[in-house]
Order: sequence, then C-alpha cells, then structure tokens
Amino acid sequence: MAYDLLDSGGKRWRPVLGMMFAECFGRDIEASIKKGDFAHNEDILYACALTEIIHNGSLMADDLEDKSLMRRGKPCTYLQYGEDYAVNTSTLMYIAPII
Repeated sequence: MAYDLLDSGGKRWRPVLGMMFAECFGRDIEASIKKGDFAHNEDILYACALTEIIHNGSLMADDLEDKSLMRRGKPCTYLQYGEDYAVNTSTLMYIAPII
C-alpha cells in the first residue's frame, strides 16, 4: 500500500531540494548518479528518500482525516485498502525512517 502512493508520482521537490542543498555544500550528486557510483553520496540519497516516505505517510493520514476521495488521479489509499490499513501504514511511514 505504501508503494502504491510512492509510485503514483508527485512533484518530488523535497528530494531534489535536498540534493541541490548537498551540492551547495560541495557534494557532486549529479556526477555520482551519472556514473552509477552512489557510495560517496549514499547518505544524502538515503536522507532524500526518507523525506519522501515521511511526506507520503502524512498525505495518507491527511486524506483519511479530510475524507478526500482522490490522490494523484486515483482513489485515496483508505478507500482502496480500508481505514485501518491506511492508519497503520501512514504511521509506519512516519516512524520507520526514524528507527
């Protein structure tokens, strides 16, 4: 269920902003990605991915609280899987990146 929301798109400006910020402090993220050598910037890429997971968890909880019907052109996750799964999955998406 978490992957459904993550795979459905979005602007992804948080990870891009994180990578731009890292480049301002001397990291060459673009070169690492082009070479396929992620080892030198693994920490930055990991942090950017975690930010996106947390954000999507908040969207899932917000949709349930607001009783929204659609998210990114599809029915909200709580409508597809049920409210109990949406609550538990959104909570996991908040907490898992921290532990």
